[in-house]
Amino acid sequence: MSVNQLAANIFQDLIGELFDRKVMGNLYRPHYVERLVVKGLGEGFSLTSADWSGWDIEHSCGVRIEVKQSAALQTWTGRESVNGRTTPGSFDIAPRTGYFDGGSTLWVKHPGRPAQIYIFAWHPITELDVCDQRDPAQWRFFVTPACELPEKQKTISRRVVETRWSAVGFDELRNALLGAIDALKHSHPISGSEGSLL
Repeated sequence: MSVNQLAANIFQDLIGELFDRKVMGNLYRPHYVERLVVKGLGEGFSLTSADWSGWDIEHSCGVRIEVKQSAALQTWTGRESVNGRTTPGSFDIAPRTGYFDGGSTLWVKHPGRPAQIYIFAWHPITELDVCDQRDPAQWRFFVTPACELPEKQKTISRRVVETRWSAVGFDELRNALLGAIDALKHSHPISGSEGSLL
């Protein structure tokens, strides 16, 4: 077996082990959800290529989008979920000191949140026989302008997100995000830690 064949076999095994599961590990689920979101958004949206980029997705007009996800069932709660053991859900919104520019090693000092829009993805299913985190129809999405987030807060709970912003399904996500981008483009430049639009 050649090195390429061996690597291909290992990659296939890893894909199945880490991603082809109804309940994914929380170290790997973010990668799946980011790709799920960009597939749902379609034309005009692309993933950033850098592991340490300050945002996950860019729109062709230059708007920067950060995807954060959480799920009621985790690999470490799954067995006990039938007894009510689930996670309430929270999202990382911590401001950063800067980011790496465009996949390069150039560090840009930029205190705050470099993304202008956040997408909070929440998987609410708690029943083990129903839950499938691979299924886009089971996810709920909240499109949130960064300027509406608490300025210095590091995390935000799913309950707060649900009370402040409306949930949309996978099929509605593109229109919801395009609406948020349009509102952002027609508003005054974002002030404070979020920076200007373009």
